Amino acid sequence: MSASPAARAVITNPATVAEQMEQCFDLKRRGLSVRAIAAATGLSKSTVQLRITTACKELVAPRVEEVRALEMERLDVSLERIELAIMRQGEHPDIDELCKLELTKLRISESRRRLMGADAPAAVEVRGDLTVRVEGVDLGALS
Repeated sequence: MSASPAARAVITNPATVAEQMEQCFDLKRRGLSVRAIAAATGLSKSTVQLRITTACKELVAPRVEEVRALEMERLDVSLERIELAIMRQGEHPDIDELCKLELTKLRISESRRRLMGADAPAAVEVRGDLTVRVEGVDLGALS
């Protein structure tokens, strides 16, 4: 039997949903299971899972992108400084110093790849007809 329009209005009321999202997310952060959160809030397990997933998308994902952008900017500045230091080496570079600078450039490059997800695990499948399928890598992000 379906809920009355008044009951559905309470369930889908944006303020109520936001409150449930906050409560479920907070309890999950404290380490409670979905089952325990459902019992504590009186919501169904599927509603609890939905509220937690939505909260993560709304609260966490944008912050991750902000942090990723800030870190990428920091790496770019570091790379520029390294390249300037390499150019300052002139015609008679200190080989040890040059090697250290190049190694630092390599580490920055590795950090950038990790930040962009280019080092994510990939599944590679090769068949007898030489069909190759690569999963888990955004080839567009590599260029």
